Amino acid sequence: MEIMNPHAYRFYSVLVLLYFSDMVLLLSNIWNSLRVTNSPLFLGCILSIGVIFPLILKKLARGHEQKSISLAGLYLRRIIVFAVILVESLFSIADTWIGFIITSLCIGYLSLLTLTVLEAANTKLVLQGHISSQMASRTMQTIVQLGSFFGAMASGYLLLFLNYNKLIALICIFDIIVSATARFIFSEKSGTTIEEADRPAHFSGKPLARSLIYLCIVIALVGLHISAFNVLTPIIFQKVKNLNSEYFGLCSAVAGLGAFSAAFINIGWFRLLIPAITLLLADLIFTLSWHPYMAIVACLFIGFSINTIRIHARKTVIDKTSSDNEADQVSSVSALMYTLAQSIGPMVFGILTGSAVLGPIQQYIFFRLSL
Repeated sequence: MEIMNPHAYRFYSVLVLLYFSDMVLLLSNIWNSLRVTNSPLFLGCILSIGVIFPLILKKLARGHEQKSISLAGLYLRRIIVFAVILVESLFSIADTWIGFIITSLCIGYLSLLTLTVLEAANTKLVLQGHISSQMASRTMQTIVQLGSFFGAMASGYLLLFLNYNKLIALICIFDIIVSATARFIFSEKSGTTIEEADRPAHFSGKPLARSLIYLCIVIALVGLHISAFNVLTPIIFQKVKNLNSEYFGLCSAVAGLGAFSAAFINIGWFRLLIPAITLLLADLIFTLSWHPYMAIVACLFIGFSINTIRIHARKTVIDKTSSDNEADQVSSVSALMYTLAQSIGPMVFGILTGSAVLGPIQQYIFFRLSL
């Protein structure tokens, strides 16, 4: 059994806490924005805008950043962003339409930034010999899903007992403490920074291999599916099945548990095509079944299948990456495609399920299909 290097151990230990707070913030914002506004279109719009906004910032900032953001830089930015969200929650505007928009913009910025920096750092751990590509791919997905599992479970139950503004304030304080501690751990003075080789200010002009681009597209499709789950699940639960946030959090948590198990179960023939077919069948059961626990069981297979696809895609990406510069480039392209897919999905699904399109007939269609 491979022993994890201390550099990698510290990196993954912090990562699980980051994704816990991110998941609580994301699911709480999704559930309450639909509950308060009663508009699937508004939900889809804020999720899409939240994804597009950081891409615009990245486009405008191109040429100004001299190097990739370090882990310490990531944690500093997280402290600032969560401080902004904390202020709006303290003034009790987090549960207003403007508050949902601000929170969504912050979530979108954090998602793109965190994904890009952590994926690049994970790849560099492999390139520097701290961990194997197989273990790096599976460990990162394990940690991400572990944090997401507890975050989803916590958000579903906490929303039943806490005011939304109080919940947001608590999770902001938690993440600020975690990020401040992590910034100290990964600061250059502490000597535990993940080493980065000197590199030019911009990516090299050499284009990515076609196989890497295809793999980035696969990862983007994973993002599209996740966005569909995030938008359609609260719509189905609130407007069709009349289920509360507890079931929403439980389904999200079980999906995370399925994804978590995918990091440990390695079936040779269960890699891309078979998981895709399993995912389709599980989606049908989850959507059309009126029995809550059938939907929960389906979520287990949804999480397992989608994470199996993502693990094998990312492992192949890591294996095909040969330098730090290429690691930065492929992580940037992968994160960009993933984020674009997550920006298109919510808008489309929000429009389709809004009152102008399927709103008046969606419950009837759902009922007939489930017979």
